[in-house]
Amino acid sequence: MALRLPPADVYRAPFVEPIGHLAMQAAQADQAVINLCAATPFDGSTLQMKPSDVEVLLRNWTDKSRAFVSSRLELINDVELREQASQAIDRFERLRIARNRVIHDAVEVGIDFDGTTHSLAVEFRKGEGVFLHTVSAEQIAALACEVYELNQDLKFILSSVRDSGPAT
Repeated sequence: MALRLPPADVYRAPFVEPIGHLAMQAAQADQAVINLCAATPFDGSTLQMKPSDVEVLLRNWTDKSRAFVSSRLELINDVELREQASQAIDRFERLRIARNRVIHDAVEVGIDFDGTTHSLAVEFRKGEGVFLHTVSAEQIAALACEVYELNQDLKFILSSVRDSGPAT
């Protein structure tokens, strides 16, 4: 059965699939960060949290949520594992910003003076106006792949955290 989707013009059609992949990978990354914070410091610890409680605290990525994540990562006993988790969260933050730009910027058509066309991401900044950025489907696909790689790393870190046990 074919899906019923809204039409996309020739300029926007190439973006549908990579943006879909990016959205799915980004949702998995959000969940992986929630699971990591909930599972910390290790399975069976009284300091573990319910993922649903963590999700509420991380719903909006703010300074308060960043501080919460940092405080959770500090509970990891293994210094190397804590550093890996911290680096993964840094990547998560960077990729989250890029993801938001892709998903929330409108894809419009730009026409150069020579008549060639290209796709533009239209970003509205409060109090600063409108910014136009050339964007390609390949760039979005590459970003989706980066988020996929982050997800794989987060799964490994989560597994390691769960198995780390109390400090001896």
